[in-house]
Amino acid sequence: MALKELGITNDDMEPEQADYKISEVAGRLSTSSIEKTNMVRIEMISQDPKTVAVIVNKIVEVFKSENIKQKNQQIMNVREFVESQLEIVSDRLKDSVEKVNELTLKGVGSLATSLTEKIIELESKRSDLLTTFTELHPNVIKIDEQMVFLKEQLKTLPKEEFEYSNLRRESAINEKLYNMLR
Repeated sequence: MALKELGITNDDMEPEQADYKISEVAGRLSTSSIEKTNMVRIEMISQDPKTVAVIVNKIVEVFKSENIKQKNQQIMNVREFVESQLEIVSDRLKDSVEKVNELTLKGVGSLATSLTEKIIELESKRSDLLTTFTELHPNVIKIDEQMVFLKEQLKTLPKEEFEYSNLRRESAINEKLYNMLR
């Protein structure tokens, strides 16, 4: 691409002739990375310093352009991924909210709601603690024990209460994920 733009090769050339020109220039070029940097050294051997400057500058220009294209493609890929995840999480959130509402209309949920809210609160506190401490810290261990106790209590509830509790927790998690992705 760079050699074509410089007129060293062109579309009218036979492929063998273009390959020869490319090989001739490539044979006079060398590249190496500069230690402890993200930079590359490009060197070219020639009798004409102006030609060297033009060719090397064009190679750098093409490299930068291709690098920008790759980064833009990566950004587009990340964006598409986030949008697809947002759609999935949005659907999950809608489903779990609908199910919670159905069970609420049946009169299910007061005890499960209380236990679930306590578990969600403890999970949040645990996350906050883990930003500073390890899982072996006494406060984290205490919260883990409380969560185990509350989850055991949830298991003793009637099936619909237990389902309601799980759906509430799932809704809260999906809502957090949705807000993070938005």
